[in-house]
Amino acid sequence: MIAVDLSLALIAILAGACAIAYRARTAALRKKLSAARRHSAEVGSFMTLFSKNIRNVRDSDNWMNVTARYVADTVAASVVCIFTRSEDKSLHLTGSSGGVPRVLRALMMDDKRSARERDDEASSPILQLLTDVADQREPVMLDDPRDARLEVLDPFAQIVTLMAVPIIGDGEVQGVLCAVNSRRAPRAGFDRDQFGRLKFLSHQVVLAQNIMFVYAGLSKQQRISQELQFARGLQRSLLPRQMPVWGRFIVHAFTRASKEVSGDFYDFVEIDENRLLVVIGDACGKGIPACMIMSMTRSFIRSNAGRFTSLKDMLTELNDNLYRDMGDGRYITLGACLLNRRESTMEYARAGHTELLMYVHEHIRTINPDGAGLGLLPGMLAEFDTFCIELLPDMEMLLFTDGINEATNPAGEYFGVESIKKIFVKSCSERDQPHDTIARIMGSVDDFSQDPKSQADDQTIVIIRHM
Repeated sequence: MIAVDLSLALIAILAGACAIAYRARTAALRKKLSAARRHSAEVGSFMTLFSKNIRNVRDSDNWMNVTARYVADTVAASVVCIFTRSEDKSLHLTGSSGGVPRVLRALMMDDKRSARERDDEASSPILQLLTDVADQREPVMLDDPRDARLEVLDPFAQIVTLMAVPIIGDGEVQGVLCAVNSRRAPRAGFDRDQFGRLKFLSHQVVLAQNIMFVYAGLSKQQRISQELQFARGLQRSLLPRQMPVWGRFIVHAFTRASKEVSGDFYDFVEIDENRLLVVIGDACGKGIPACMIMSMTRSFIRSNAGRFTSLKDMLTELNDNLYRDMGDGRYITLGACLLNRRESTMEYARAGHTELLMYVHEHIRTINPDGAGLGLLPGMLAEFDTFCIELLPDMEMLLFTDGINEATNPAGEYFGVESIKKIFVKSCSERDQPHDTIARIMGSVDDFSQDPKSQADDQTIVIIRHM
């Protein structure tokens, strides 16, 4: 009896230890997930800043000031300085936000003081500290206002706390990113969260420096070409590389741009072992602005889809974010299908997008729940309905952007949704594979238009088959 009691006690102890370890592991994973989502949002914010300002900034110095302001706002710093490292390994201040302390102004490239004054301040301890950060490739944070090193660094007492991280690109030190004094607590030090954000943002500064280095030396036409090349590379990296087979679901997609870059996109997001989110989107406009809206939308969905219990909630929050951040009447339409392979169900929602076509029992049903384009309306006015169905074998769903049905022929006539339906029902009845169905539709569109390259809009199709 005693042995049994001891065994039970041991089992209870082991179970308790496992539970504690599990909770600790879960907490650590949640922390990492939260950090990843935050970083994704910060990258998206920076890319939005880039797309809004790149044509309005006249020179690289002003652009680096814009970048410094973005960093200052993100890490809640009173002052941010961006130093660029020259070939002789000296540091020069090329971008700043806030009132730059006197001891840092010695590194300004357009400084008008005498050589002697600059040499005196260039030998100061704080500038030596920044040089050490670059040479040793190690970040530093002086987070205690009582730290004696701060008194040595700044005899004018303008610096209460300081962070500095090396800016590294392609394995080479390109400069130093420095933040001075926390906005959160002006008389206290920076915290670890702010330090981590500054280190992460140093990668965005590298991107800004590299873009402006290329941008400054190009003609207007070359700049346009460079922007398009950048956007094409970004867009290619965002599209899924493989088409998923998800239990009894087969998914296939195709897209082509009317210009060098597209505002259309599709994506597949694995939420858990049973659920797969399939989305198709069409950003208003063309070229780089549309591509950037697409990138913002995709980043939000990939970072946040798993925490929503319904597509309605996801679209509502996505709309709030886009309405706040985009403005100027910009928006994106979206169709979203949530596939559950365990239960063979599908939830569908749309935001101003074209209808979903469903093949069932040799007929086409049109699924068209209410929902306005994302970013058009404020939260209290934006409503999104959903459609749920348990799928039968051989049912197929087709999503498309309006570049398909609005393709025109030389007479100015539209290809039309009815033409899509006729091809879709014929292809499904003949048991074509999804990629063959897409080829049929696109071939018919090309024959109708006679000149596919002349089409004014991007064209994207996604087909989902339930076997």
